[in-house]
Amino acid sequence: MKSTPNRFRLSPRGAMIAIVSAAFSNPALANTGKVDFAIGNVTVTGSDGRGRPLAKGAEVKTGDKILSSVDGRAQIRFSDGAYVSLQPNTEFDIKEYRYSGKTDGTESALFGLFKGAMRTVTGLVGRANKSRYRIATPTATIGIRGTGGLIQVNNDGSTLVIGTSGIWSLTNNGGSIDVPAGTAGLAGTNRNVPPQPTTQVPVVPPPQPQARPQLPPTIVQGDVVGPLGNSIVPTSGPGYVAAFFGTSGANFTPLQGGPIAAPTNAVFDSAGQLIQFDTLVPGICVLPCLVPATYTLAGTQMDTGTDGFLSWGRWTGDVLQGGTLLATLTANQGLHYVTGIPTPAASMPTSPSAAHSDCHPRK
Repeated sequence: MKSTPNRFRLSPRGAMIAIVSAAFSNPALANTGKVDFAIGNVTVTGSDGRGRPLAKGAEVKTGDKILSSVDGRAQIRFSDGAYVSLQPNTEFDIKEYRYSGKTDGTESALFGLFKGAMRTVTGLVGRANKSRYRIATPTATIGIRGTGGLIQVNNDGSTLVIGTSGIWSLTNNGGSIDVPAGTAGLAGTNRNVPPQPTTQVPVVPPPQPQARPQLPPTIVQGDVVGPLGNSIVPTSGPGYVAAFFGTSGANFTPLQGGPIAAPTNAVFDSAGQLIQFDTLVPGICVLPCLVPATYTLAGTQMDTGTDGFLSWGRWTGDVLQGGTLLATLTANQGLHYVTGIPTPAASMPTSPSAAHSDCHPRK
């Protein structure tokens, strides 16, 4: 199965790692990053001055400069579990990246963003040694006291930071402000004027149109992902299973029976975001029993995405059970979820060649 990420959204793999990224760092990639995908025209120039196309699976390291054109996008996974998603018309430098496989004080992640935009989710370096995670732009320096955010260098050189989780710091010669999740900060072209809160939103080129592949008539629409990733939206109905990871309650989720729930019905909005589902929870009975319960996500979708058969996101605010408030999660907490319809066991491939093909049955 091949897919291309939504605008400013991580791929399904990236969305899952955003929940538990720090737990799965790869020592084999020490001091490097690996390109999870690259589309359009994206190039990398090493410290030796030699340029080359940036391809999926390539490694990047300290001293590399990455440039995306109007149709270029790339996502890089670093060895500490961090992710960087580069948008079109972006110039990104890896000034210094060090991670030996453990947080011993020598780790660092110092990047430069000179134009364009990037989405980042920090890994172990940003969590264990926050002072060693920095992103420099022409007009400001960005630090981290959280996990995720969007950074854009505007056409006039000003720096826009939008927090999606945790708290970012935005600093120039004039001072520093905190940018909590759900807010934005702007450092203008005059580095001596302190950064200010803003309602400005990012403006980047939309994904370039791509021709849809011709599908065999035996494949049903919805069983595969379109070339733009978000072209096929999950349909409300029965049969979904949802995985949850939160901040409170049993198994770190406010929902009974978490972190895995098998809903009898799931409801999505027009963007493919999960907003409600029915499932079975333990009831008060003489004998052990299960009773139906309806959970409604009545707050704000902070980070969301869908590839047509999986829907994932981080949800904050009120969780309702049967119309009654069950829990309220803050912007720095949130309930992470991934939901989809499992593939029947009888439909799963059994031969090695089928299991490793580019297109898999619906999962």
